[in-house]
Amino acid sequence: MRTRSAILLSVAGLIAAAAGAAVWQGLRLGGPHLLGRPRAMLSDSLRTEVRDAVRALPPRSIDEAIERSLTVSDRVLRYGRGHEPSLDFDTFPRVARSEEYAQLFARVLEVALRESRQEALVLVVRSDRPHAYGYRIPSDYLRSHDWVLVEQRRGKDDWQRWYVDPTLHDLVGHWSLAERVDEPVRVLR
Repeated sequence: MRTRSAILLSVAGLIAAAAGAAVWQGLRLGGPHLLGRPRAMLSDSLRTEVRDAVRALPPRSIDEAIERSLTVSDRVLRYGRGHEPSLDFDTFPRVARSEEYAQLFARVLEVALRESRQEALVLVVRSDRPHAYGYRIPSDYLRSHDWVLVEQRRGKDDWQRWYVDPTLHDLVGHWSLAERVDEPVRVLR
């Protein structure tokens, strides 16, 4: 009986992973896009953990800081619904929605960038029209979707952008939304 249950759970997991990958392939994020500063509150132990890791081996680039910050959100959060969202984060794992993933990732990235003396603008973005393959996703789970915009000035009017989705990174291993955002994301400077 245990073997049968384990097989059924494995098959269900594979089906869920395949469905997630299929949605990822066709995912598009339409606006309006609402931008805001990260509001996550890190516990002292989590903030210390991030600072110590950065001090031990500082990231040499924004890309490296993004990758390291994603490992923190992947480790601390797992996707789920049916809970009261919270923007307070600690070192122990818990369930989260896209808003919580984006808020945690953005705050951890800010700490990593500050500790490694790199400058970049980190904003949490809520896209109100996610869709896949041209169709609105018929689910309360994807009525809106939160992700993170990172901008670094390269010259007077030259900005490099990273469109980071920590939720999808945790679920399917991809994080760049650069080709998946339909409408311009305008940052007021």
